[in-house]
Amino acid sequence: MANLTNINNKFLVQTGGNVGIGSTSPTSPLVVVGTGVGSSGTIGIQGANAHVGFKNSSGTFRSWVGHFNAAGHGSDADLNLKTGYGSVGNIRFSADGDTTAAQMFLQGSTGNVGIGTTSPNAFSNQTSLTINGTNNGRLDLKVGNAQKGAVIASANEMILDAGASPMQFYTGSTLHMLINTSGNVGIGTTSPSY
Repeated sequence: MANLTNINNKFLVQTGGNVGIGSTSPTSPLVVVGTGVGSSGTIGIQGANAHVGFKNSSGTFRSWVGHFNAAGHGSDADLNLKTGYGSVGNIRFSADGDTTAAQMFLQGSTGNVGIGTTSPNAFSNQTSLTINGTNNGRLDLKVGNAQKGAVIASANEMILDAGASPMQFYTGSTLHMLINTSGNVGIGTTSPSY
């Protein structure tokens, strides 16, 4: 059977089944070539519960991305990325192709998150964030894009860095201890002299 095309070769179905929209040589089951529109993209999907579902090779539904107006899925203003249907799944985020297994990892069975690891720490009745670096693990805290503090771990030490500000220790809204920028420690005072 010959390829099926419409006028001006805007739509093509190859004899092998590949479909091209804006392409005359689709190399995948569906290839779309075109300039997207900011408000609707290159491919538009519209509906009350507009989403794309994914099945494994045996046809078992596993995950979906899109919006779905229902309890547990939010509204049509929320983007859902969901997996774990039929078996526990994880969500992997990578921006380096296949160089790493995942730069950020959401573990489906626990809700634990790993950055730089696909094995986030697990503790009973707790949800954890594990940051793993080659030489250091670091969490930076900024306000108005200005660095205000950091938590840093290396092979031999753990550092709490308050930057150019005093380090303060609270319970609730009550200040109990302060280390000022000179290294003086105050307990019960905010102006320690030594």
